[in-house]
Amino acid sequence: MKRYLSVLLALVLLAGIAPFAQADTPPDFVLEWGTLGCCGLSAPDGSFYSPWALAVAPDGTVYVTDTQNNRIQKFTASGGFLGKWDLLTGPRGIAVGPDGGIWVSDSANDRVVKFSSSGDLLLAIGSTGTAPGQFNFPWGIAVNAAGQVYVADNGNNRIQRFSPTGSFELQFGGTGTAPGQLLCPTGLVINAAGAVYVSDTCNSRVQKFSPAGFYQDHWGSFGSDPGEFSSNYGLALDVNGAVYVADSGNDRVQKFTAQGEYITEWNASVSGAFSRPTGVAVKPGDGVTLYVSDIGDHSVMQFAYAATAVPERDGLVPRPPLPLSVRPNPTLARSRVAFTLDPASAGALVRAEVFDPSGRILRVLAEGVLGAGEHVLSWDGRDASGVDAGAGVFFVQVTIDGRPSAAGRIVRLR
Repeated sequence: MKRYLSVLLALVLLAGIAPFAQADTPPDFVLEWGTLGCCGLSAPDGSFYSPWALAVAPDGTVYVTDTQNNRIQKFTASGGFLGKWDLLTGPRGIAVGPDGGIWVSDSANDRVVKFSSSGDLLLAIGSTGTAPGQFNFPWGIAVNAAGQVYVADNGNNRIQRFSPTGSFELQFGGTGTAPGQLLCPTGLVINAAGAVYVSDTCNSRVQKFSPAGFYQDHWGSFGSDPGEFSSNYGLALDVNGAVYVADSGNDRVQKFTAQGEYITEWNASVSGAFSRPTGVAVKPGDGVTLYVSDIGDHSVMQFAYAATAVPERDGLVPRPPLPLSVRPNPTLARSRVAFTLDPASAGALVRAEVFDPSGRILRVLAEGVLGAGEHVLSWDGRDASGVDAGAGVFFVQVTIDGRPSAAGRIVRLR
């Protein structure tokens, strides 16, 4: 029989400065670039023929999959043309890795390729098939902070994960409509905790998985009402954890909380209504600037929230940690974590994580916008994959708007 030492962790949190408030209104239209251009690498610079997806580098550089022209185009944050390259057939997904490499789903060639930021081919992985590491029309692609690459293997109804050097690591999904199963997955995005959001297109929903592929949550169904989808493709996350979905069949972009609660939507720019938006991206670390690619208008649009309209809260001043109260209880397998948010912190993005002594994140206990007052969490001693972490000393850290606010220890015996 397992025996545990249960620890009560009391944390008092003060306010921080939010990157931007969780707005319940659409962002403002800023600019648009691109026209219909054909064909291939010789198409006019800055023109598009079905720009399916886009990705934004930390420096604001925008990369676009110009799908029917079989090329990638590179732009400044305001749409200034910087370069282009090909060696692709029908590219659909694109992502910028932590090393600055550009990962692309070379869909019609059933492979995934990595380029330098200037278009030099660095790596190619995959071939046609159903075995691990093979693809049947790879679509969305996302890269986590460790450089691991997730690919939506559209025709095989699965997600595959690869090492930074292209070695197959794992797969999850499988054909079906049950939670955790997929039908023609397309868009992918990864949050700060490593959780993977998947645009489960033919099931008209968004699903959330752990980094190891364990099902966590889903939302959406077919339709045109708020929270419903018709041909949902691209996904993006902002610094508050909000999820943006390119709802192509409904000619709109929808915004949700990290838990899938509907926030708002928009369906037009200054130049007119969307006409099949398929890609959406947020500038990393910005949370203010968003981009949408539209295959009907053959253009890219930039939107922005007014960051200056957000009042700043007082600076973050961590208080000394409160004493830990150790309560041995051999019948409980959970450790209790409690903290209190003061009124000034209401509306801030709060994240509570459990780490092992090496600093590896084992589990995210909470992530979202929380109200003032006491919040009680518990940890069952398992990591995000459901594996028992065993005995030892573990650490809990709580951040507000990305800034460390309090920390404590959990001692677990068995």
